[in-house]
Amino acid sequence: MGLVTPGSIEDVRLVRKTEADRREYVEKLALIQAQRDIFRPEYKELEYLDFDVQLLWRCIDTCGECSRQPHRMKVLDWGLLELGRRQGGEAARDKLGEVSDLRTHEFRLFLGNFRLHLRNFGIIGLWYPKRLAQLALL
Repeated sequence: MGLVTPGSIEDVRLVRKTEADRREYVEKLALIQAQRDIFRPEYKELEYLDFDVQLLWRCIDTCGECSRQPHRMKVLDWGLLELGRRQGGEAARDKLGEVSDLRTHEFRLFLGNFRLHLRNFGIIGLWYPKRLAQLALL
Protein backbone atom coordinates (compact mmCIF):
# COMPACT_ATOMS: atom_id res chain seq x y z
CA MET A 1 0.00 0.00 0.00
CA GLY A 2 1.21 3.48 -0.75
CA LEU A 3 0.12 7.10 -0.40
CA VAL A 4 0.41 9.03 -3.67
CA THR A 5 0.01 12.73 -4.41
CA PRO A 6 -1.36 13.14 -7.95
CA GLY A 7 0.13 15.86 -10.12
CA SER A 8 -3.12 16.44 -12.00
CA ILE A 9 -6.62 15.05 -12.18
CA GLU A 10 -7.66 14.53 -15.78
CA ASP A 11 -11.20 13.17 -15.37
CA VAL A 12 -13.69 11.44 -13.09
CA ARG A 13 -15.88 8.88 -14.82
CA LEU A 14 -18.91 6.80 -14.02
CA VAL A 15 -18.78 3.52 -15.95
CA ARG A 16 -21.93 1.40 -16.09
CA LYS A 17 -21.47 -2.35 -15.79
CA THR A 18 -23.02 -4.76 -18.27
CA GLU A 19 -25.57 -7.49 -17.68
CA ALA A 20 -22.74 -10.00 -18.21
CA ASP A 21 -20.91 -8.38 -15.27
CA ARG A 22 -24.01 -8.86 -13.10
CA ARG A 23 -24.31 -12.54 -14.09
CA GLU A 24 -20.62 -13.12 -13.31
CA TYR A 25 -21.08 -11.51 -9.88
CA VAL A 26 -24.10 -13.68 -9.08
CA GLU A 27 -22.27 -16.85 -10.18
CA LYS A 28 -19.17 -16.08 -8.08
CA LEU A 29 -21.31 -15.21 -5.07
CA ALA A 30 -23.17 -18.53 -5.38
CA LEU A 31 -19.86 -20.43 -5.49
CA ILE A 32 -18.59 -18.65 -2.40
CA GLN A 33 -21.82 -19.21 -0.49
CA ALA A 34 -21.82 -22.90 -1.44
CA GLN A 35 -18.56 -23.40 0.47
CA ARG A 36 -19.04 -24.36 4.08
CA ASP A 37 -17.17 -22.58 6.84
CA ILE A 38 -17.52 -24.21 10.23
CA PHE A 39 -16.45 -21.02 11.97
CA ARG A 40 -18.75 -18.67 10.13
CA PRO A 41 -21.72 -20.33 8.46
CA GLU A 42 -23.52 -17.10 7.55
CA TYR A 43 -22.39 -14.99 4.63
CA LYS A 44 -23.27 -11.38 4.24
CA GLU A 45 -24.47 -10.68 0.74
CA LEU A 46 -22.98 -7.45 -0.54
CA GLU A 47 -25.25 -5.43 -2.76
CA TYR A 48 -24.24 -5.46 -6.41
CA LEU A 49 -23.35 -2.00 -7.68
CA ASP A 50 -24.03 -1.52 -11.36
CA PHE A 51 -21.31 1.09 -11.78
CA ASP A 52 -17.62 1.76 -11.27
CA VAL A 53 -16.19 5.17 -10.45
CA GLN A 54 -12.89 5.73 -12.23
CA LEU A 55 -10.25 8.40 -11.76
CA LEU A 56 -7.89 9.46 -14.53
CA TRP A 57 -4.79 11.12 -13.10
CA ARG A 58 -1.12 11.86 -13.76
CA CYS A 59 1.87 11.66 -11.43
CA ILE A 60 3.65 14.76 -10.13
CA ASP A 61 6.88 13.57 -11.73
CA THR A 62 5.64 12.04 -14.94
CA CYS A 63 6.34 8.35 -14.99
CA GLY A 64 6.84 6.44 -18.22
CA GLU A 65 3.27 5.21 -18.14
CA CYS A 66 1.40 8.49 -17.61
CA SER A 67 3.53 10.45 -20.08
CA ARG A 68 1.52 8.76 -22.85
CA GLN A 69 -1.87 8.64 -21.18
CA PRO A 70 -3.15 9.25 -17.65
CA HIS A 71 -3.47 6.45 -15.12
CA ARG A 72 -7.03 5.11 -15.20
CA MET A 73 -8.01 3.42 -11.95
CA LYS A 74 -11.17 2.15 -10.37
CA VAL A 75 -11.89 3.78 -6.99
CA LEU A 76 -12.69 1.27 -4.23
CA ASP A 77 -12.98 3.78 -1.36
CA TRP A 78 -15.65 2.48 1.05
CA GLY A 79 -17.20 5.87 1.78
CA LEU A 80 -17.49 6.77 -1.88
CA LEU A 81 -19.05 3.42 -2.80
CA GLU A 82 -21.47 3.63 0.14
CA LEU A 83 -22.54 7.08 -1.09
CA GLY A 84 -23.07 5.55 -4.53
CA ARG A 85 -25.07 2.68 -3.07
CA ARG A 86 -27.36 5.04 -1.16
CA GLN A 87 -27.67 7.97 -3.56
CA GLY A 88 -26.61 6.58 -6.94
CA GLY A 89 -23.47 6.47 -9.03
CA GLU A 90 -23.83 10.08 -10.16
CA ALA A 91 -23.61 11.26 -6.53
CA ALA A 92 -20.41 9.24 -6.04
CA ARG A 93 -18.90 10.59 -9.25
CA ASP A 94 -19.81 14.17 -8.31
CA LYS A 95 -18.34 13.77 -4.79
CA LEU A 96 -15.08 12.43 -6.21
CA GLY A 97 -14.99 15.33 -8.66
CA GLU A 98 -15.42 17.77 -5.77
CA VAL A 99 -12.80 16.32 -3.43
CA SER A 100 -10.24 15.65 -6.19
CA ASP A 101 -10.09 19.35 -7.13
CA LEU A 102 -6.44 20.11 -6.39
CA ARG A 103 -7.20 23.84 -6.04
CA THR A 104 -9.50 23.28 -3.05
CA HIS A 105 -8.31 20.00 -1.47
CA GLU A 106 -5.02 18.40 -0.42
CA PHE A 107 -5.95 15.29 -2.38
CA ARG A 108 -4.07 11.99 -1.89
CA LEU A 109 -4.64 8.44 -3.08
CA PHE A 110 -4.14 5.27 -1.09
CA LEU A 111 -3.05 2.72 -3.69
CA GLY A 112 -2.97 -1.00 -3.09
CA ASN A 113 -2.33 -4.04 -5.22
CA PHE A 114 -4.40 -7.19 -5.51
CA ARG A 115 -3.46 -10.63 -4.25
CA LEU A 116 -3.97 -12.40 -7.57
CA HIS A 117 -2.62 -9.53 -9.68
CA LEU A 118 0.36 -8.14 -7.81
CA ARG A 119 1.30 -5.65 -10.53
CA ASN A 120 -2.20 -4.16 -10.76
CA PHE A 121 -3.01 -1.30 -8.43
CA GLY A 122 -6.28 0.29 -7.48
CA ILE A 123 -7.39 3.26 -5.43
CA ILE A 124 -8.45 1.73 -2.14
CA GLY A 125 -8.82 4.95 -0.18
CA LEU A 126 -8.92 8.73 -0.46
CA TRP A 127 -7.58 11.52 1.73
CA TYR A 128 -8.86 15.02 0.98
CA PRO A 129 -8.68 17.72 3.67
CA LYS A 130 -9.56 21.21 2.45
CA ARG A 131 -6.68 23.50 1.54
CA LEU A 132 -6.14 26.36 3.95
CA ALA A 133 -6.69 29.82 2.53
CA GLN A 134 -3.47 31.81 2.27
CA LEU A 135 -4.80 34.57 4.53
CA ALA A 136 -5.55 32.07 7.28
CA LEU A 137 -1.82 31.36 7.50
CA LEU A 138 -0.92 34.96 8.43
